[in-house]
Amino acid sequence: TVLRLTGLYALDRGAHGAWLKMETVKQRPDGLIGLVSYEDAARAVLDALSCDGEVAGNVFLVCDGKEQTRAQICESALKTDMWRSYKMPEFVGTDGGLGKRFDASKARKVLGWKPRYDSFDAFCDLHK
Repeated sequence: TVLRLTGLYALDRGAHGAWLKMETVKQRPDGLIGLVSYEDAARAVLDALSCDGEVAGNVFLVCDGKEQTRAQICESALKTDMWRSYKMPEFVGTDGGLGKRFDASKARKVLGWKPRYDSFDAFCDLHK
């Protein structure tokens, strides 16, 4: 059984922390990033280990299902006490893809998993 975890985050860990510490980010601001909190990822692992159903040999994508752009991720983090004093970086990239939309319905259905946090933005709202 394989669990593929999208962009992992906690308040003090994740791409937002790296980007907010930079003045300039050489990536697109509008690139979509799939996210899941460390807490929700751990819950998915526990659900897979304790699942009564047949999960052997399956691959499950684990994400909250609410992709955000790089710029939106930084805007969400800036609402929190921890990151409020930082400034929004300038995203200067123009090349590359726009990211992907992810579907975690298989993990939700088969494992009975559901993320506690609906999105990174909702997670940040709890840490204002």
